[in-house]
Amino acid sequence: MYAITNKDGQLLNSEEGRQAKWKENFEAVLNREAPPNPPTDEQVEEGKLDIDTEPPTEEEIKRVVQTLNNWEGTRNRPDNSRTVEG
Repeated sequence: MYAITNKDGQLLNSEEGRQAKWKENFEAVLNREAPPNPPTDEQVEEGKLDIDTEPPTEEEIKRVVQTLNNWEGTRNRPDNSRTVEG
């Protein structure tokens, strides 16, 4: 279970507060400028996109796990729950 805090570190107990925090987070992530060179419809249809579809290497997996373990926005709590900070 995740506890959600505001930017001041105060725990958000109300459903409205938590929803507002999630809205704020998603708006920050999803509302960004379009890519400078989006693919054309033809590139998409013909599968000519530069997307690596190979399985991740062991080194890539280790790097991601290390990043997640060191993620500064998360801290472990004594009850093994985690809190996402603003």
